[in-house]
Amino acid sequence: NSNKTLRLGVSFVNTTGKSVRGYASLTLLTASGEVPATVPSDDLDFQMTRMKRATTTFPLPEGVTMDDVEAVRINVFVDETEILSQDIPLDK
Repeated sequence: NSNKTLRLGVSFVNTTGKSVRGYASLTLLTASGEVPATVPSDDLDFQMTRMKRATTTFPLPEGVTMDDVEAVRINVFVDETEILSQDIPLDK
């Protein structure tokens, strides 16, 4: 969105045939390492049957600009088990 906030949208498809409940976490990847993202918890908790689209906007941590961010890592957990960990490179 700007040099101070990041807007991220993701889509998930549930192929289990049953409703699942879980949460996600986001980490910013910079040249100097990993920086946890502070995202509203309501934006990261989910319940889905077949498909879920989610969008969140969150502030960049103090001292981090969009030029510093190379990728976003998303980790998804269902029943406290990690089911996805993916690094998503950012187009600038």
